[in-house]
Amino acid sequence: MNKYQRILLGGYGLCVVVFGLLVVPAYVTWGQERNIATLEYIPIWKLLKENLQVNGFTPIYEIDYGRVLLIIGVLSILTTVLCLILHGAVPPNRTKKLENSR
Repeated sequence: MNKYQRILLGGYGLCVVVFGLLVVPAYVTWGQERNIATLEYIPIWKLLKENLQVNGFTPIYEIDYGRVLLIIGVLSILTTVLCLILHGAVPPNRTKKLENSR
């Protein structure tokens, strides 16, 4: 594994930690009908604010799992493609070889 791949994988790990723990998309819901108030990006440890009341109900943060999986999936695909390019697994353009052989 070369220097660029280590840097890329380190950056990928950092992005997964940031988008998986520090900046989590969550809906703020409250009430018996679970009315959705807003979508916020919050740290994972602030999923419940017990001291805040809205019309007598405590707002609850519900993680948007689809958006989290989409973000981590896109990061994984980008990292995989960049690793393949840096490793040289993607074959180069072969048209030059065909022209030279004629």
